Amino acid sequence: ISDPPSPSTTLGIGKYSNYTAGKTYSNTSMRVRSCTLCPVGRFNSYTGAGSCPACEQGKLSYADRSVCGDCPSGTYVYNQESCESCPAGTYAPSALTDACLDCAAGFYTGLARGASACASCDGGTFSEGLAINCSVCFGGTYSGSSSSSCIDCDAGKTSGSRAANCESCAGGLYSGAGSHNCSACVGGTYSNAGAASCVACVSGTYSDVASSACTKCDGGTWSNTSAASCS
Repeated sequence: ISDPPSPSTTLGIGKYSNYTAGKTYSNTSMRVRSCTLCPVGRFNSYTGAGSCPACEQGKLSYADRSVCGDCPSGTYVYNQESCESCPAGTYAPSALTDACLDCAAGFYTGLARGASACASCDGGTFSEGLAINCSVCFGGTYSGSSSSSCIDCDAGKTSGSRAANCESCAGGLYSGAGSHNCSACVGGTYSNAGAASCVACVSGTYSDVASSACTKCDGGTWSNTSAASCS
């Protein structure tokens, strides 16, 4: 039977070789050493250590247990013994006690853990709170900066994805509310810019597809309402 493996560089800083946490070898009572994070209030600045010394009085162990000191930004003081990283969606400009601050709706941290700031979402994006990243607004919607949701474009306007505002449809086109593109008016109808719907041409006039106005029939010809041509 070979000897248990000795601590190696796999035992990184902040950890120690722990026999009690390891499993036993097959057919023996010998314990395999387990690489374990140092307990709160203790640290280890070296690799391959078999124990973790206690922090000095008044100092706290960092989240990775690599050193003791005053807690940095992006952490909170846990039980007056250790510095723990802020969880996802929270932040701490300087070390706080017991918990970090919630990142509000319309803002994001940009980090999965240990954020020290909470930044505003750009126009065309949003967050509902406790966000690591902002979400993109879909086509047909828009948002300003620091938004908690996206807003549907008004009828007669459209937008692509990640839009900070909506654009009016050109003459001869139209759209309903929340549309991501403008549709062409059919022949026999027309629209002005920013239209929610198309208007029928009156009798004696006609229009082609996507027209912004109706045209009078030539002399000797006529048309009914909504005509695409005269005869």
